[in-house]
Amino acid sequence: MAISFEENSCLLVIDIQTDYTYVHDFDKFRNNIKLLLKQARKTNVPIIFMFEIDNEKSKWIPFWEELHGKRIRDKGIPLSFSKPRENEKVFIKHGFDSFFKTSLQTYLQSLNIKTIYFSGVLTGSCVLNTMFTSYNNGYRNILISNCCSDKNKKRHDDTIKNYKNYLFIEKQI
Repeated sequence: MAISFEENSCLLVIDIQTDYTYVHDFDKFRNNIKLLLKQARKTNVPIIFMFEIDNEKSKWIPFWEELHGKRIRDKGIPLSFSKPRENEKVFIKHGFDSFFKTSLQTYLQSLNIKTIYFSGVLTGSCVLNTMFTSYNNGYRNILISNCCSDKNKKRHDDTIKNYKNYLFIEKQI
């Protein structure tokens, strides 16, 4: 099924990078992302890629390690099927929220974006955190649920169940 991107919208692709190939049903997720990017590129909707790099700017890591143990640092290397093209915007983030200490908000305003279509990983952390800030900044959120994935199906499904029609509208390709 094709997504009909609204006027003044963009596609936000979050953390589809080598650090997250362990997500639930990765092969299906990869195929859906390929299809989504093809559809978005065909319609010339702005595509924005977010990649996470963990370093000294990642102030959340000490507490995360207190909760979970030593963390392998994310390197922000795109997977082959999610490499941005020359005309597509790329931002680097250092935590879960794509807006936090990035110029994403300024860029969206420069394009007069009103609606953000969300895809990426991890549904219950990086995608969700970004949707909260997007919502708080007044954007319409549309989650393309079969173009998102998480560590396991339950966590992904629970995020959708808890926030659908509250924080976002759900669509699928």
